[in-house]
Amino acid sequence: MIRTDLRAAPPRASMLFLLQGVLYFIGACFFDVNTVIPLFIASVTGKVELAGVAYTISKAAGLLFQVLVGTSVAGIRNVPRHVALYLGLAYAMPICLLLPLSLGVGGMAMAACTFLAVAVFWCADGAAIVAYYDLFGRTVSAQSRGKVLGLQQFLGSAGAIGGAIAVKAILDAQGLSFAHRYSLLFGIGGVIMLSSVLSIVFLHDHPDRVPQPVAHPFEQWRTMWACVRGNRAFLRVLACQVLFQISAMSAPYLLLMAREPLALPETTVSSLVSMQVFGALLGGGLVALISPRLGNRATTRLICAVSVLSALSGLLAVIGAAPALPLTVLAVVGSGVTAASWAAFINATIDVADEAHRPLYIVFTSLITLPVAFSGMLAGQIVKHWGYASMLAVCLVTGLLAVLFAGDPGRTLPGRLSPK
Repeated sequence: MIRTDLRAAPPRASMLFLLQGVLYFIGACFFDVNTVIPLFIASVTGKVELAGVAYTISKAAGLLFQVLVGTSVAGIRNVPRHVALYLGLAYAMPICLLLPLSLGVGGMAMAACTFLAVAVFWCADGAAIVAYYDLFGRTVSAQSRGKVLGLQQFLGSAGAIGGAIAVKAILDAQGLSFAHRYSLLFGIGGVIMLSSVLSIVFLHDHPDRVPQPVAHPFEQWRTMWACVRGNRAFLRVLACQVLFQISAMSAPYLLLMAREPLALPETTVSSLVSMQVFGALLGGGLVALISPRLGNRATTRLICAVSVLSALSGLLAVIGAAPALPLTVLAVVGSGVTAASWAAFINATIDVADEAHRPLYIVFTSLITLPVAFSGMLAGQIVKHWGYASMLAVCLVTGLLAVLFAGDPGRTLPGRLSPK
């Protein structure tokens, strides 16, 4: 077993992971499946129910490839090169959309091109992510992991606020055609995300790591279940994550809800993009501050509580119980805060996972949460047939259940060292 103490975790690795994450989050705000892509799809097709398809594809494709590739991570010879290769493929996808935009493709054909680009983006990301976090857990000390991932989100979102201002300015630019506006967004986002891959190129793996023979997939699945079935702390974290992801399915629809039925001005709707990015900034700061002090279970419980607040605010706005604008802002900011959930849940999983089988725990999490990835499409159908209020009510109930499963934030998980 490879130790991951302070002597095996040079500050350089923390800085490189931090730089990669910051650049990724800045670039991702130009190609975001919760804001930019839903507005783009709804505009080119006129069908609101398709707005959640990209969100669903992003979740399902990423999780599927985590499951397919994740079990072979132990046999990869050069992990940094593997991660850099697949992330580079993923981050080139926004730039690939410039071709159909320049050719004047529109309607469902343009939507299909966008869905394909989103699928390839998240398939490649899924092929890299298990190895990414295995490398992260091996080269960054346990005391620093929550801080590094939280700062990724916080500093990246701080930069993304500038990006969101640029997104708003481009979307509101009357002198640019529709195709030119989105070409600028996708091109800028792709270039910034591609530059983040350079940080991975300069990473070095733990010197004591030796690639292991990869067992047959059936043997891997049997080993995976044997690893996790007796780990009640992990199963509790997993149940909380499943419920939380269902509660977060409203994210792609909040901006569309602001446009219709709330009928907020178009300039206000574009301003809400900045509000969501500000929420992500706040969420990253909360993770970076709370995780090293109170532990990752406290962080996950807070994130789940914010999802409840976001769903409740949106529900009150759409049923007309209070002025729509402040409640919509609160719902959108809360949705942005929950974007930091990935950092809280991956750290909570690393805390309770057996270090020798960490990739299997991550793959098992992806396997179980894969069906939940389709909640975005489910939300679209609920909105289509029963309205936004019904969809937000489902998010509210599942969010409350997620808070309960998050457990006592002041208690150390059984059999593990305190994250403090």
